[in-house]
Amino acid sequence: MPLPVAVLDAAGQVVNVIGVSLIQPMPRIIAQQFHSLISVMEDIVEKATEPVRERLRAWSKQQSPEGISRWELPELIHAVDTDFTAGRKRNRSPRYTGYWNIERPPESGNPAQDC
Repeated sequence: MPLPVAVLDAAGQVVNVIGVSLIQPMPRIIAQQFHSLISVMEDIVEKATEPVRERLRAWSKQQSPEGISRWELPELIHAVDTDFTAGRKRNRSPRYTGYWNIERPPESGNPAQDC
């Protein structure tokens, strides 16, 4: 959790403000159990999707190079995170949008006013 820390002089005046991050690490036993859970889930998903992958692999191998060259390419879009909305309806064409967060310096110089 990032926290601002004011550095004071002997008179109690702020001379600097620094950022400090506090980290609470997960206990090792909990992390190991979580890792085991994720590994088991990955195995379950792998087994469940294997038949679909095999059918897709077999179908793909039967396609001609001419047919493959007509496949629609995925659309790759880049946008800032504020453009994200879950209200958009998905379409069938392959699409991936990468959302980015751009941090800008405070405009007023007072972080409390810029929040």
